[in-house]
Parts: sequence; structure tokens; C-alpha cells
Amino acid sequence: MIQRLLWTDSIPLFLCCQLLTPLVDYHTSDEEQGTISQGLDLLKTVLPTNCFYESGSDNGPSIIMTDDSCAERNALHEAWANSNLLLCTFHFLQRNWTWLHDNTNKVLNADRKVLITVAKGLVYSENEEQLLVPSNHSLPMKLQ
Repeated sequence: MIQRLLWTDSIPLFLCCQLLTPLVDYHTSDEEQGTISQGLDLLKTVLPTNCFYESGSDNGPSIIMTDDSCAERNALHEAWANSNLLLCTFHFLQRNWTWLHDNTNKVLNADRKVLITVAKGLVYSENEEQLLVPSNHSLPMKLQ
């Protein structure tokens, strides 16, 4: 399954597959979903029929790792609805950090470090057992 991984970065949209071997690098005039969709549609016309390890250009890769761009993720889902879209670890943690520091969420300054540490503990769990062990990412009593 890992052989059918597609990694993207939206500025510019840079698609890689097969252990991060560059597949295509295309630049667009904007980062709107429609523009990205048009680019993906063009890409699909030039991909070989056996691309993505025989999955084909219409079915797409098994997994697509993206950054935190809704337009990009929506366009990729539109192009390859059966692919699993994953948010990369960096962007997931960045999203959490941003949310924790957004004053409208009323997270106390003293609690932010603890909460981001909990998020990292969840993300970096190596297996389901580690993920489910409360001591690996437990909260101080005042936050529970």
C-alpha cells in the first residue's frame, strides 16, 4: 500500500509518488479549488494507464499526504475519491498550535504547552497500544 502514496505541497502544487520521486510540478495563477482541479484533470490525461502501481490515473493513489489547504484537499478528493487523504504530521501539529494560540478558544497560556505535548504524544504513538495508554499523553488533573 505504501507503494501507492502520493505526497503534495500546494505552493506550487508538487506531486510526488514512489518514494518521493517527482511526478509533476505545476504552477497555477492561484490556489483555488477549481484551478487545482483543472491541473489535476490535465495531469490525469498524461499519466500512463498503469500509473500508481497499476491503479491507474482514474483510480489514483491509495494514500495522498497533503498540507492544510482545503482547496487542495477538495480538488484531490474530487479527482481521486477513493484515495485516503492524510494531513501531514507537521501541518496537523501546526493546526493544533494555531488553535491553541487563538484567543477566541480561551486556552490559558500555561495550558498550551501541555496540550501540544499531548497532541504530539498522540501523533507519535508507534502503535495502537501506545496510543491507548493514558500515561503516554495524560493531562494534568486541572485540565481533565
